[in-house]
Amino acid sequence: MAVREDEDVAQAMGINLVATKLMAFATGAGFSALSGAIFATKIGSVYPHSFNVIVSINIICLIIVGGMGSIPGVIVGAFALVGLPELLREFAEFRLLVYGAALVAMMLLRPEGLWPDVKRRRELHVEEDENVAEAAEAAPAASA
Repeated sequence: MAVREDEDVAQAMGINLVATKLMAFATGAGFSALSGAIFATKIGSVYPHSFNVIVSINIICLIIVGGMGSIPGVIVGAFALVGLPELLREFAEFRLLVYGAALVAMMLLRPEGLWPDVKRRRELHVEEDENVAEAAEAAPAASA
């Protein structure tokens, strides 16, 4: 997390940037290889057309909708983005339109995601916290 937030400060605190970045890359590559192996054994063969751009976009949407930096959020986002189109089957040809409208509404109403990391939630709701603090300070003054 320190390397992600500020590399210079992380290096000043003694974190080896090269080793940390290589470990993160190797971990991601390892999980990708494992999931690719599982995919290949389930399907029986692997072709380039099996991997569309829409699959990558959907994975990024899972992370954003669930809540960046939160593993439970990604799981909730996966259930939401995989289950929502199935629930919208009754709209037939307008299903993707309603799905897109739901995604846009969700991004406007909850920009931090469905289950955000505590730090991300605080970053995105600084104004609300300040308004609550101002209201709490004004309440005793008004009653006096």
